[in-house]
Amino acid sequence: MFVMRSLTLILIIIAVSSCSNNSKKIQVGLLLHKLEGTAWEIDANYFKQEAEKLNIELLIRNAKGNEVLQYEQADEMIKKEVNAIILTAVNTYNADGIIRKIKRNNIKVITYRRMVKNSHANYFVGFNSKKAGQIQAEYILNKFPDTANIVILEGDRSDLNAQIISDQHAKILSEKVSSGDYNIVYKTFIENWSDKEAYYYFAKAYQLSSMDIDAVLSANDDLSTGVAMYLKDIGYTNKIVLTGMDMHLAACKRINCGKQDMTLYKPIKELIKKTLQLTIHDTNIQQKADTTIELLIDPLLITKENVNKVITQNNLFQNSLK
Repeated sequence: MFVMRSLTLILIIIAVSSCSNNSKKIQVGLLLHKLEGTAWEIDANYFKQEAEKLNIELLIRNAKGNEVLQYEQADEMIKKEVNAIILTAVNTYNADGIIRKIKRNNIKVITYRRMVKNSHANYFVGFNSKKAGQIQAEYILNKFPDTANIVILEGDRSDLNAQIISDQHAKILSEKVSSGDYNIVYKTFIENWSDKEAYYYFAKAYQLSSMDIDAVLSANDDLSTGVAMYLKDIGYTNKIVLTGMDMHLAACKRINCGKQDMTLYKPIKELIKKTLQLTIHDTNIQQKADTTIELLIDPLLITKENVNKVITQNNLFQNSLK
């Protein structure tokens, strides 16, 4: 069971408890589902920086997409008797066994960004996936008030967030699809949110379709990259509306040159800071054993109108956009 809590209330309590002396270094395990060659390297680096500020010894492990390996890494952290474990699950539908075992050993567990189904974690800290899917689908509605031929590329089926986003897409577009105003040319989930897989499946949709594609409802920027790469490879010059999420550097460049229409900004640094604070401080909020307290941050719509402003305000990319 998930319990929504006010993020402001949680952080006020944490801020008050921060006034106490915390000179003793604690150990925190960070169990990531994947790392090298992915955007999760950014998260890992920010975790390292913030952990150092908070006097936390951070033990990072990479499961490399292997559920068995991640279970073994959780066992390692339990044997080390770490103070807390932050988990991004390989399979968000089957990871509660890991969580239950961690909690049986009296270790606080926080699921980070990848929500676990039927979770018994102490906290889930992440972004509001319902809101993300809603913003993306509503963007398509606003761009196409009448009719459209749409390809939909959703995220990895093993990521519960991908299903939540997909459900919002289906819900918000349902009326236009039912009426026949919107034609869904092709829809699929993309394993590992892979740009290469997105390239392959979009190419398949493009080649098999007998009609012009007006929009690609892409669940994140990696998938958008695959679409953009294919369109570039075939020399396609007509306009296709392309969505995204995560505000990757490549997506921002595409937005500035008109090859992607929107993405969603998710303030990773802020989220990581809140996550690590929860590993240190007892917020003294009563919590039933079968509940997870959710701390969610809404993503921000990014378009050509505000992309450079948001980059500047948040000191992103260190002038790499040029």
